[in-house]
Amino acid sequence: PRSRGLGDVYKRQVSRTTRDEYLKRKVAQPNTWVFVHIDTWEKHHGPIPDGYVVSFIDGDRENCDISNLELISRSVLAIRNKLGWSHVPAELKPTVTNLAKMKAAAGQAKRRAKERAA
Repeated sequence: PRSRGLGDVYKRQVSRTTRDEYLKRKVAQPNTWVFVHIDTWEKHHGPIPDGYVVSFIDGDRENCDISNLELISRSVLAIRNKLGWSHVPAELKPTVTNLAKMKAAAGQAKRRAKERAA
């Protein structure tokens, strides 16, 4: 029997799900894995800037289609999580995300105004 090389791994698109339900894909031997949503984002938009994360618009961590991915700042992510984003119905998730973006922008504006006044 012939041995399986790296080409076979790419052909099979070996994948698995993490404990947190994120999809990972094996990209090299012996044990090199990438998150599918991050890989998809970077193939379409390039590297993810520091302080930002790729998030799922509909909350489904298995839906790694580029149309379901968005780049948000960690501050927006924190505010969104505090607002209970994971527990709202799918149709309201974009609204909660927009509210989190507005709160983050308001907080930044307030900090800048405070810095200018000091």
